[in-house]
Amino acid sequence: MCREEAAVNIPRWHVQSVISLTFLCLLLGFPAMIQSAAADRTAKNIALSKAVQTLTIDQYEIRVQRDGGISILDGAGSPVFVNVYPAVELNDGKGIRPLKLDSRRTQRRPARDIMGEGPGLLISGDNAQWQLVAYPGKPWLAARVVYVNRSKSPQEIVRLVPWTLARNGKGTLYTGPGAAQTVLLDNGRLLRAFNDLPGLHNNTCTAQWNLALYNPVSGYSCVAGFVTFNRSCGEIHVSRSEKCPDNAFDRFSAACIFDPPLVLQPGEQVESETLMLNLVERDPFSALERYGRACAAVSGSRQRPAFLPHGWDSWSTRLHSGLSERVLLENLDAQDRKLKRYGWTHFAVDDGWQREVGDWEPHPERFPQGIRVIADEAHRRGMTASLWVSPFAAHPESELARNHPEWFVRPRPGRGQLLIGKQTLILDPTRPEVAEWLQALGRKITVDWGFDGIVEADYAYYLMLAEGFQEAVTPLEALRRGMAALRSGMRDDAFLLTTTPQPVNAALAPGIRTGYDCAPRWRAGSVTGPWGTVETLTSAISRYYVVPHWYYPDQDCVFFEMPEERQRWRLDAAVPSLSENQTIAWLTGAALTGGVVKIGNPFTALNERQVDLLRRVLPVPPSPARPLDIFQTFPPRIWRLLLKDQTGNDRCFLALFNWDENQPAVLTVTASDLEFRHDTPLAVFDYWAGQYAGSMLGELRVEVSPASVRLLGIRNQENRPFLLASDHHLLQGALDFGPEQWLPTASALTGTFPAIPDTEYTLFFLVPDDRWALKNVSFTPDLSREISSSGRVVTIRLRTGSHQGMTSYRLDFQAP
Repeated sequence: MCREEAAVNIPRWHVQSVISLTFLCLLLGFPAMIQSAAADRTAKNIALSKAVQTLTIDQYEIRVQRDGGISILDGAGSPVFVNVYPAVELNDGKGIRPLKLDSRRTQRRPARDIMGEGPGLLISGDNAQWQLVAYPGKPWLAARVVYVNRSKSPQEIVRLVPWTLARNGKGTLYTGPGAAQTVLLDNGRLLRAFNDLPGLHNNTCTAQWNLALYNPVSGYSCVAGFVTFNRSCGEIHVSRSEKCPDNAFDRFSAACIFDPPLVLQPGEQVESETLMLNLVERDPFSALERYGRACAAVSGSRQRPAFLPHGWDSWSTRLHSGLSERVLLENLDAQDRKLKRYGWTHFAVDDGWQREVGDWEPHPERFPQGIRVIADEAHRRGMTASLWVSPFAAHPESELARNHPEWFVRPRPGRGQLLIGKQTLILDPTRPEVAEWLQALGRKITVDWGFDGIVEADYAYYLMLAEGFQEAVTPLEALRRGMAALRSGMRDDAFLLTTTPQPVNAALAPGIRTGYDCAPRWRAGSVTGPWGTVETLTSAISRYYVVPHWYYPDQDCVFFEMPEERQRWRLDAAVPSLSENQTIAWLTGAALTGGVVKIGNPFTALNERQVDLLRRVLPVPPSPARPLDIFQTFPPRIWRLLLKDQTGNDRCFLALFNWDENQPAVLTVTASDLEFRHDTPLAVFDYWAGQYAGSMLGELRVEVSPASVRLLGIRNQENRPFLLASDHHLLQGALDFGPEQWLPTASALTGTFPAIPDTEYTLFFLVPDDRWALKNVSFTPDLSREISSSGRVVTIRLRTGSHQGMTSYRLDFQAP
């Protein structure tokens, strides 16, 4: 694990079978056998109820107890979960009650589903069936429960719980010695506390969707999360009571929340979402990543989108909602001239183009030629374009609301009215005519008007906070119907970006906002927003394990400090201005999330230095960085990205953040953290400083200035000259520079790269020692260049001029 010298204290499964098992096995992988981590978790020293039936595979043993509960042992025979039951909570004030199961009614039920194939158990009772599945060769279990209303009256279901520990000290999750030091990583608490920012906790945590547990003393880890999101919202709670032993947790619950309560008529049944439990994989990062891939597989596979909508958010800029055809075309022209050649090829039109919310036609005065002119002009320039809508909302005075008042529902009292407002009208997607209207809206934007996507379908969560739907559906079902209707009208290749709840919408939208709007500030005044650099990057990177197979994150805008944007966000003098180092940190983090990168400044306002910084960011890497220290300090400071370059060399990119505005931080990483050998010298390049940072052997200590980032490119040393880095992109040539060849008989180094016109490049070459002399440098085609040498570094500064396309280089050396 990584260390930080300035220590930080932490206070804190029926699934559709549409993907082949072969594909899933390749997707999720086969882990190595895991040995027990804790000596005091053996069956001989933990009292287990007598099993009446067992199910054993390589990774797990499931013991069914006489009372219908179960205990889980790992492959070494050590208990992990003891006395687990399903439960239900009715809206009668009596709280959660275990469901009564009859162990004599246990059946073996082999499972073949999208998560794999394996043995299963079905334990039944008078009003419930509990299904458990194990998957040989894989480190996870799946659980779900079906509850039937056997009473003579309707029942209101508040929670259906497929997995919970017996209370009163009888149920236990064993994590090994030092359980009190266990850290818990949540996935936000928006559904409970208006807080969608993930966090790290000690001893107790309630999380939406999924949770990761890591005990640094014993090395034990556990990842629990729901992989279906059909009718209810998943919530997981873990905590320890005062009487809990030092090697365990005595409270664990994975619940499906129905808000409002689900009315179940006599004889009707309800099924929980599918819970995935990874209890034996020691590495919490691998467990989290496996969970993310499982969610993607269950949601349904899809190809990578044709593009990511990198660009701007006009709503975040000084323009806000004051858009017009002239303003948009001016900014489109500036983007074309300044940034298109560097990958900024998408132009998004945000709020302010429409007549009214609900009346999705262009404002006649500000867009006299209509809105299609923007898409057409973007396409003429070889770019893509998208449009913002709030598809499920309407203003009370809108034409849509006046003509079809029966189409609408209203926000629920309490939280719904608080977040949405009492007057806002919400479309009811359970009505066939509304579903047709939504479908037509998607078709109008992406077919009739020619836009390449909807960026974004905003305020989708309104449907989660509404009541009065025509059909008896849960809010989650209403949301899925609405999003499905909108998506069905869009062109197949169109990009859809939308908002929380992320797991629900990710099945239909490849792009998801991962947090609140952000403002041009380093740190937010409140977690309820607007956020700053720290919060928006923390939210995105804390969910890195879903990218890119499930969805791509949109962490909102990066800002350059400009007075006009401060005024738009009403930031007073007490909010410090953003420094260039802070914007560089923001850009670096946004790119390393592997998602959508946007700026919150007009393209027309960008100066040469700001364009120079933006040209280095795109394309984003094919996968996100891994936050190595997320279970040690929060927000995580040490982000690691591993790649292979075109030559086949292992490359590591290490972003070291210091979130503190006042004090420098000294961060330490080891070669094993970076998956290199300890006895092999590594070359280090400090990207934003533009210089060779020396050789690393075994360990690296780096000082990071307050509120900044250091981006280090790290690779194995060579015993001959090699290309160390290029400054044109933050991945330093690893992905776009072609295979490098060393010609030993000629002592020459050759390679290729795709040149971008009218761009300056600086190439850094490293020689084994200063006895190597550079004799000649050539480029094809010939490019203007300046060459200098200092110690072991040869620096070549290039100007491409009008040249565009593949360029080759050759460096001839005099070997010592």
